Amino acid sequence: MHHAPLFRFNSLLFLTLLGTLIGFSIENAEAQSIYDSLIPGKETQRQTGPIPWLESADEALLQAQQTGKPILAYVTSDHCGYCRKMDRESWASPRVVGQVNQQFIPLKINAAQQPAQAQALQVQAFPTTLLLTQDGRVATGSAGFLPPERLTNLLRQADAMTRRNQQLMPVSTR
Repeated sequence: MHHAPLFRFNSLLFLTLLGTLIGFSIENAEAQSIYDSLIPGKETQRQTGPIPWLESADEALLQAQQTGKPILAYVTSDHCGYCRKMDRESWASPRVVGQVNQQFIPLKINAAQQPAQAQALQVQAFPTTLLLTQDGRVATGSAGFLPPERLTNLLRQADAMTRRNQQLMPVSTR
């Protein structure tokens, strides 16, 4: 007698009840990953890992120059509720994680801990998401909470803009 479907149902029910008790929803990336592992065929849709945020603008600039990738700067603050919501929902989205990890150098700036960096970028609201060129100039961005769909669109537009700009750059003849 085979009990795998019943086990999967009971596991999902347990995770849902546990989540309700401790206050997370299936939108949480870790819970989503566990949920996905319980459904046959969902393994390929799992997130490959979290975003490896850098905290040093100098390190981000160095990596951007070495790789040719633009910098994605996320400016947050300690007491920002929408920043925490964006961390939970938007930055944990598997699609967003994939885009960021493949196409950008991720830089996270906590304005309360790094006020000079936030001021240098002229950030006036939290959260703020900025795309920086490889030399540190702000190319585009958005202030305020971005749900995963809007963030994905911003990243897609930023990547397209970067590709267009790279095509216009002169080619070295060395």
